[in-house]
Amino acid sequence: VNALSSDPRVYGFDISWSRLAYAREWLTERVSTPVTLATGDMFQIPCVDNATEIVFTSHAVEPNGGFEVDILSELYRVAGRYLFLFEPDYAAATEAGKRRMEHHGYCQDLPGVARSLDMNVVHHAVLECNTNPLNPTALTVIEKSTSAFQPPSDSIWACPHTHVPLQEGFGSMYGESLLAYPIVGGFPCLCPENAIIASKYGMYAAGRIPGSN
Repeated sequence: VNALSSDPRVYGFDISWSRLAYAREWLTERVSTPVTLATGDMFQIPCVDNATEIVFTSHAVEPNGGFEVDILSELYRVAGRYLFLFEPDYAAATEAGKRRMEHHGYCQDLPGVARSLDMNVVHHAVLECNTNPLNPTALTVIEKSTSAFQPPSDSIWACPHTHVPLQEGFGSMYGESLLAYPIVGGFPCLCPENAIIASKYGMYAAGRIPGSN
């Protein structure tokens, strides 16, 4: 991310809080660009629509064979202009590689699935360098038809159930969805199951409910 220009805003999420903790340490040591992290589920991404100009995955879709439509639809929803997928290419694998992918339930034919969803696949190619010859990685680039991308003025985080924007306050993320999400160790916990029913949380965070200060 250090190579990005124009003071980019970079976000990342993972279903595991522990992975975020390791990622934060790694980023602090190696990357000068600030990266905002939260827990999240790829099937219900905790972001507003058209949240960020580029959405990038690296072997994240991989183990979700059979759910390609659901995941691509969610990734496409939050992408503002481009979706970059660094994921396994079943067609390019050897017979042994295909058997391995089938055994592990890996995704297959992401470009074909994307086209079936009327997505504009502008590039697909297998990478020349692969760490595991049984699991060849390809780059698939999908361009979204958003004519003029405008990044959200505030945070991109949203309720994973409703996609309503969230704001931080009183140790949690909350919004008009009537749900609140705790912040643990500096990471907003935005997986769907982390939701707390809190219809008056905004008033409480603002100190307008007795006993909230």
